[in-house]
Amino acid sequence: FILLLESRNFKMKIIGAVPNAYFEMALNLLHKIDGQVSGYLRGQGAAAATVGVLSTIGLYTLSWLLGVNIPYAFIIGMLAGFANLIPFIGPFVGMVPAILAYLMTAQPDGISAVVPVFIVTMFLIVQMIDNFFVSPKIMSASVGMHPLVVIVVIMVGNSIMGPLGMLFAVPAFGVI
Repeated sequence: FILLLESRNFKMKIIGAVPNAYFEMALNLLHKIDGQVSGYLRGQGAAAATVGVLSTIGLYTLSWLLGVNIPYAFIIGMLAGFANLIPFIGPFVGMVPAILAYLMTAQPDGISAVVPVFIVTMFLIVQMIDNFFVSPKIMSASVGMHPLVVIVVIMVGNSIMGPLGMLFAVPAFGVI
């Protein structure tokens, strides 16, 4: 967020620190970095939106199939999509409110212990779809890398810096 707000000042400071002989090269490099980072952010937004939509559809489908009441399914689905931006804990941030909303709402046939299992399973399926199909495809298209390269780069980023490495691995590799 700070980089988005201060990107112009940031670029001006870097250009000001570069000797005149390397001005064009620095400008070209900054343009490529800007393209990689903005493509990555667009890809993350698209992947988050996809998870949000799939989670919302999944919660409405579970409500309909099981005949239960899961209130605020749309809000919970969008929360799950937004939380998906956070590595590791993001999927749980969407799953827990869905289970709590079910457990705290009066149900037509009473509370069942099986419904939370279906909710967890639905979120796991959404995460599998996102992690194996949607995110690699979207990220590869947005940063210009093969999906397999994106997966390997994210795993390497995780081994080097943990969740923070996963978050910044793709744009850093794209810049390199």
